Amino acid sequence: MVQVYTSFGYAGVGACRRIKDQLVEELAKEGKTWEQVVDDSVKRLSWKEPEPKPEEPAAEPSVQQLIKEAEELKVALEALGKSTGESLE
Repeated sequence: MVQVYTSFGYAGVGACRRIKDQLVEELAKEGKTWEQVVDDSVKRLSWKEPEPKPEEPAAEPSVQQLIKEAEELKVALEALGKSTGESLE
């Protein structure tokens, strides 16, 4: 708006009309109307609700997986016990 106001001051009262006429010419070159430009802008730039992500069913761990994780935990605890001088027994 500052530029339009400044242009109005330097170029006189016809500045706004010249700006409008130039915009109309550019739209005609592109074969578009004001309504099409506004509708396109609204569609592209408006906030859209994100699509919900499908929830994956929670896979229950198998017994084998639980045993493996327990063994890994035991090894980690034994290493911790050795570093502190204590044992799990």
